[in-house]
Amino acid sequence: MTLKSQIILARIGLIVTVLVIFFLATTARQIPAVESINDKLNHFLAFFVLSLQLDFAFPSTKSTYYQKYVALLSYGVLLECVQNFLPHRDFSIADVAADIAGIVGYVCTVPIIQTLPILKKRWRS
Repeated sequence: MTLKSQIILARIGLIVTVLVIFFLATTARQIPAVESINDKLNHFLAFFVLSLQLDFAFPSTKSTYYQKYVALLSYGVLLECVQNFLPHRDFSIADVAADIAGIVGYVCTVPIIQTLPILKKRWRS
């Protein structure tokens, strides 16, 4: 698979993930698979995966590296703001902190992820 194909696939995956997370964050439905995991762990994992997908969907130079994570955090804050206006949800600063932890967790594990054979092509020049 070419790098361009990987980027397109990563962008499609990112869009799907963002939409699924938006649905899960705003629905009144109880989804057993999601509800059985600690809420903060859900936030951490969601933003870890979103960071990974964002990094692959938009490979960047060092000058734009952190901008994409600021945009991702803005998405998390926006979700919390939307939840504030829903009768079955609340704004939670702890959720935003878990989102930040997921992003930072990804950034800290990039050196390990770079060594994985299936993913290391992303960092080749």
